[in-house]
Amino acid sequence: MFIPSKWKNKVADICLDEEGMSAAEVIKCHSDNEGLFIKSIDVKYANTTYSVKREQEIMQWLQGKLKVPRIFDFGSECNREYMIMSELQGIHIDDFEDNPDEYVIHLANCIKLIQSVDISDCEFDSSLNVRLDELKWLIDNNLASLDDWEDTTIFTDPHELYQWLCDNKPSEDLVFSHGDITANFFVNGSDYFFYDMGRAGIADRWMDIAFCVSNIREFEDRKYEDRFFELLNIKPDYKKIEYFILLDEMF
Repeated sequence: MFIPSKWKNKVADICLDEEGMSAAEVIKCHSDNEGLFIKSIDVKYANTTYSVKREQEIMQWLQGKLKVPRIFDFGSECNREYMIMSELQGIHIDDFEDNPDEYVIHLANCIKLIQSVDISDCEFDSSLNVRLDELKWLIDNNLASLDDWEDTTIFTDPHELYQWLCDNKPSEDLVFSHGDITANFFVNGSDYFFYDMGRAGIADRWMDIAFCVSNIREFEDRKYEDRFFELLNIKPDYKKIEYFILLDEMF
Protein backbone atom coordinates (compact mmCIF):
# COMPACT_ATOMS: atom_id res chain seq x y z
CA MET A 1 0.00 0.00 0.00
CA PHE A 2 1.32 3.43 -0.94
CA ILE A 3 1.44 6.12 1.74
CA PRO A 4 3.30 9.40 1.04
CA SER A 5 6.42 9.57 3.17
CA LYS A 6 5.37 12.73 5.02
CA TRP A 7 2.10 11.05 6.07
CA LYS A 8 3.47 7.71 7.29
CA ASN A 9 3.71 8.90 10.89
CA LYS A 10 0.42 10.81 10.76
CA VAL A 11 -2.05 8.07 9.90
CA ALA A 12 -3.39 5.00 11.70
CA ASP A 13 -6.03 2.29 11.23
CA ILE A 14 -4.79 1.76 7.69
CA CYS A 15 -6.71 -0.57 5.38
CA LEU A 16 -7.08 -1.05 1.64
CA ASP A 17 -10.43 0.03 0.20
CA GLU A 18 -11.33 -2.60 -2.40
CA GLU A 19 -14.73 -1.22 -3.41
CA GLY A 20 -13.63 0.56 -6.58
CA MET A 21 -12.73 -0.95 -9.94
CA SER A 22 -10.29 1.63 -11.32
CA ALA A 23 -6.52 1.38 -11.67
CA ALA A 24 -6.08 3.62 -8.63
CA GLU A 25 -5.25 2.38 -5.13
CA VAL A 26 -7.41 3.76 -2.33
CA ILE A 27 -6.46 3.46 1.34
CA LYS A 28 -8.76 4.30 4.23
CA CYS A 29 -7.13 5.59 7.41
CA HIS A 30 -7.44 8.03 10.32
CA SER A 31 -5.45 11.10 11.32
CA ASP A 32 -6.24 13.12 14.44
CA ASN A 33 -9.47 11.11 14.79
CA GLU A 34 -10.66 12.15 11.34
CA GLY A 35 -11.39 9.64 8.58
CA LEU A 36 -9.23 10.11 5.49
CA PHE A 37 -8.66 8.43 2.15
CA ILE A 38 -5.32 8.26 0.35
CA LYS A 39 -5.82 7.78 -3.37
CA SER A 40 -2.87 7.18 -5.68
CA ILE A 41 -2.14 5.95 -9.18
CA ASP A 42 0.84 5.24 -11.41
CA VAL A 43 2.03 8.35 -13.25
CA LYS A 44 1.61 6.51 -16.56
CA TYR A 45 -2.06 7.49 -16.27
CA ALA A 46 -1.22 11.20 -15.93
CA ASN A 47 -2.77 12.17 -19.29
CA THR A 48 -6.00 10.25 -18.75
CA THR A 49 -9.18 10.74 -16.73
CA TYR A 50 -7.77 8.19 -14.26
CA SER A 51 -5.26 10.86 -13.17
CA VAL A 52 -5.43 11.63 -9.45
CA LYS A 53 -3.93 15.06 -10.14
CA ARG A 54 -6.78 15.80 -12.52
CA GLU A 55 -9.31 14.58 -9.97
CA GLN A 56 -8.03 16.76 -7.15
CA GLU A 57 -8.00 19.80 -9.45
CA ILE A 58 -11.62 19.14 -10.36
CA MET A 59 -12.64 18.76 -6.71
CA GLN A 60 -10.84 21.97 -5.80
CA TRP A 61 -12.78 23.74 -8.56
CA LEU A 62 -16.04 22.19 -7.34
CA GLN A 63 -15.68 23.51 -3.77
CA GLY A 64 -18.79 25.61 -3.17
CA LYS A 65 -20.49 24.21 -6.29
CA LEU A 66 -21.13 20.62 -5.22
CA LYS A 67 -20.47 18.72 -2.01
CA VAL A 68 -17.22 16.83 -2.59
CA PRO A 69 -14.36 15.69 -0.33
CA ARG A 70 -11.96 18.27 1.10
CA ILE A 71 -8.41 17.90 -0.18
CA PHE A 72 -5.75 17.89 2.55
CA ASP A 73 -2.73 17.21 0.38
CA PHE A 74 -1.68 16.17 -3.11
CA GLY A 75 1.53 15.58 -4.99
CA SER A 76 3.67 12.88 -6.57
CA GLU A 77 6.17 10.44 -5.12
CA CYS A 78 7.65 7.08 -6.17
CA ASN A 79 6.16 7.45 -9.67
CA ARG A 80 2.67 7.84 -8.22
CA GLU A 81 0.24 10.76 -8.15
CA TYR A 82 -1.59 10.99 -4.83
CA MET A 83 -4.13 13.00 -2.92
CA ILE A 84 -5.42 12.83 0.63
CA MET A 85 -9.07 13.68 1.11
CA SER A 86 -11.79 13.69 3.74
CA GLU A 87 -14.19 10.83 4.35
CA LEU A 88 -17.77 11.49 3.25
CA GLN A 89 -20.75 10.76 5.48
CA GLY A 90 -24.15 9.41 4.52
CA ILE A 91 -25.84 6.41 2.94
CA HIS A 92 -24.16 5.03 -0.17
CA ILE A 93 -26.36 4.94 -3.27
CA ASP A 94 -25.85 1.16 -3.57
CA ASP A 95 -27.67 0.73 -0.26
CA PHE A 96 -30.88 1.83 -1.98
CA GLU A 97 -30.83 -0.99 -4.54
CA ASP A 98 -33.43 -2.93 -2.54
CA ASN A 99 -35.78 0.03 -2.92
CA PRO A 100 -35.85 0.79 -6.68
CA ASP A 101 -38.31 3.67 -6.35
CA GLU A 102 -36.05 5.55 -3.97
CA TYR A 103 -32.93 4.55 -5.91
CA VAL A 104 -34.32 6.09 -9.10
CA ILE A 105 -35.32 9.27 -7.28
CA HIS A 106 -31.77 9.76 -5.99
CA LEU A 107 -30.24 9.17 -9.43
CA ALA A 108 -32.59 11.72 -11.00
CA ASN A 109 -31.88 14.27 -8.24
CA CYS A 110 -28.14 13.87 -8.79
CA ILE A 111 -28.42 14.28 -12.55
CA LYS A 112 -30.28 17.56 -12.02
CA LEU A 113 -27.74 18.74 -9.46
CA ILE A 114 -24.66 17.83 -11.51
CA GLN A 115 -26.04 19.39 -14.68
CA SER A 116 -26.89 22.61 -12.86
CA VAL A 117 -23.18 23.40 -12.37
CA ASP A 118 -22.19 26.46 -14.43
CA ILE A 119 -19.56 25.46 -17.01
CA SER A 120 -18.72 28.99 -18.20
CA ASP A 121 -15.36 28.91 -16.39
CA CYS A 122 -14.81 25.13 -16.38
CA GLU A 123 -11.45 24.10 -17.83
CA PHE A 124 -11.99 20.35 -17.58
CA ASP A 125 -12.79 18.80 -20.94
CA SER A 126 -14.41 15.35 -20.90
CA SER A 127 -16.04 15.63 -24.30
CA LEU A 128 -16.01 12.83 -26.85
CA ASN A 129 -12.83 13.86 -28.64
CA VAL A 130 -10.95 13.72 -25.34
CA ARG A 131 -12.50 10.42 -24.24
CA LEU A 132 -11.94 8.73 -27.61
CA ASP A 133 -8.30 9.85 -27.70
CA GLU A 134 -7.92 8.48 -24.18
CA LEU A 135 -9.57 5.20 -25.16
CA LYS A 136 -7.22 4.73 -28.09
CA TRP A 137 -4.25 5.25 -25.76
CA LEU A 138 -5.65 2.71 -23.30
CA ILE A 139 -6.18 0.14 -26.05
CA ASP A 140 -2.75 0.73 -27.59
CA ASN A 141 -1.12 0.29 -24.17
CA ASN A 142 -3.16 -2.78 -23.17
CA LEU A 143 -4.82 -0.85 -20.33
CA ALA A 144 -8.43 -0.86 -21.57
CA SER A 145 -11.02 -2.93 -19.71
CA LEU A 146 -11.74 -5.97 -21.87
CA ASP A 147 -13.05 -8.60 -19.46
CA ASP A 148 -16.29 -7.21 -17.99
CA TRP A 149 -18.38 -6.14 -20.98
CA GLU A 150 -22.16 -6.26 -20.76
CA ASP A 151 -23.83 -9.36 -22.19
CA THR A 152 -25.91 -7.11 -24.43
CA THR A 153 -22.85 -5.64 -26.19
CA ILE A 154 -22.70 -6.89 -29.77
CA PHE A 155 -18.97 -6.22 -30.15
CA THR A 156 -16.23 -8.60 -29.09
CA ASP A 157 -13.14 -6.93 -30.55
CA PRO A 158 -11.93 -3.69 -28.85
CA HIS A 159 -10.59 -2.19 -32.07
CA GLU A 160 -13.90 -2.83 -33.82
CA LEU A 161 -15.82 -1.18 -30.97
CA TYR A 162 -13.43 1.76 -30.90
CA GLN A 163 -13.82 2.32 -34.64
CA TRP A 164 -17.60 2.14 -34.32
CA LEU A 165 -17.52 4.77 -31.58
CA CYS A 166 -15.44 7.05 -33.80
CA ASP A 167 -17.65 6.52 -36.86
CA ASN A 168 -20.91 7.06 -34.97
CA LYS A 169 -19.93 9.97 -32.74
CA PRO A 170 -23.06 12.06 -32.04
CA SER A 171 -23.29 15.83 -31.81
CA GLU A 172 -22.90 16.99 -28.23
CA ASP A 173 -25.10 19.04 -25.91
CA LEU A 174 -22.50 20.10 -23.37
CA VAL A 175 -23.11 20.35 -19.62
CA PHE A 176 -21.12 19.53 -16.50
CA SER A 177 -20.85 15.76 -16.14
CA HIS A 178 -19.67 13.49 -13.33
CA GLY A 179 -18.54 10.87 -15.83
CA ASP A 180 -19.01 7.89 -13.48
CA ILE A 181 -21.99 8.87 -11.39
CA THR A 182 -24.00 5.77 -10.64
CA ALA A 183 -21.92 4.31 -7.79
CA ASN A 184 -20.06 7.36 -6.57
CA PHE A 185 -22.19 9.42 -4.22
CA PHE A 186 -23.66 9.38 -0.74
CA VAL A 187 -27.10 10.53 0.39
CA ASN A 188 -27.18 12.50 3.62
CA GLY A 189 -30.67 13.79 4.33
CA SER A 190 -31.51 16.06 1.43
CA ASP A 191 -27.84 16.49 0.47
CA TYR A 192 -25.71 14.58 -2.00
CA PHE A 193 -21.96 14.12 -1.61
CA PHE A 194 -19.95 13.14 -4.70
CA TYR A 195 -16.58 11.44 -5.11
CA ASP A 196 -14.48 9.66 -7.78
CA MET A 197 -14.53 12.79 -9.93
CA GLY A 198 -11.62 12.01 -12.26
CA ARG A 199 -13.81 11.81 -15.36
CA ALA A 200 -15.83 14.88 -14.47
CA GLY A 201 -15.89 17.91 -16.73
CA ILE A 202 -17.67 19.28 -19.76
CA ALA A 203 -19.41 16.47 -21.64
CA ASP A 204 -22.66 15.56 -23.31
CA ARG A 205 -25.70 15.67 -21.00
CA TRP A 206 -26.64 12.12 -21.99
CA MET A 207 -23.41 10.55 -20.73
CA ASP A 208 -24.39 10.47 -17.04
CA ILE A 209 -28.00 9.72 -17.95
CA ALA A 210 -26.91 6.70 -20.00
CA PHE A 211 -24.94 5.24 -17.11
CA CYS A 212 -27.96 5.67 -14.83
CA VAL A 213 -30.18 3.91 -17.37
CA SER A 214 -27.72 1.03 -17.59
CA ASN A 215 -27.96 0.52 -13.82
CA ILE A 216 -31.73 0.98 -13.66
CA ARG A 217 -32.19 -1.76 -16.28
CA GLU A 218 -30.80 -4.25 -13.76
CA PHE A 219 -34.16 -4.07 -11.98
CA GLU A 220 -35.66 -5.76 -15.07
CA ASP A 221 -38.82 -3.70 -14.93
CA ARG A 222 -39.32 -0.98 -17.52
CA LYS A 223 -41.41 1.11 -15.14
CA TYR A 224 -38.31 2.27 -13.26
CA GLU A 225 -36.64 3.51 -16.42
CA ASP A 226 -39.85 5.29 -17.39
CA ARG A 227 -40.08 6.79 -13.91
CA PHE A 228 -36.49 8.05 -14.19
CA PHE A 229 -37.33 10.06 -17.31
CA GLU A 230 -40.55 11.33 -15.74
CA LEU A 231 -38.52 12.69 -12.84
CA LEU A 232 -36.07 14.35 -15.25
CA ASN A 233 -39.01 15.65 -17.32
CA ILE A 234 -37.33 14.69 -20.61
CA LYS A 235 -37.90 12.20 -23.39
CA PRO A 236 -35.19 9.54 -23.70
CA ASP A 237 -32.69 9.79 -26.52
CA TYR A 238 -32.00 6.09 -26.88
CA LYS A 239 -29.50 6.52 -29.68
CA LYS A 240 -27.24 8.55 -27.39
CA ILE A 241 -27.95 6.33 -24.39
CA GLU A 242 -26.78 3.22 -26.21
CA TYR A 243 -23.75 5.07 -27.59
CA PHE A 244 -22.52 6.17 -24.15
CA ILE A 245 -23.15 2.73 -22.64
CA LEU A 246 -20.87 1.31 -25.33
CA LEU A 247 -18.28 4.05 -24.75
CA ASP A 248 -18.06 2.99 -21.11
CA GLU A 249 -17.34 -0.67 -21.87
CA MET A 250 -13.55 -0.27 -22.05
CA PHE A 251 -13.13 2.13 -19.10
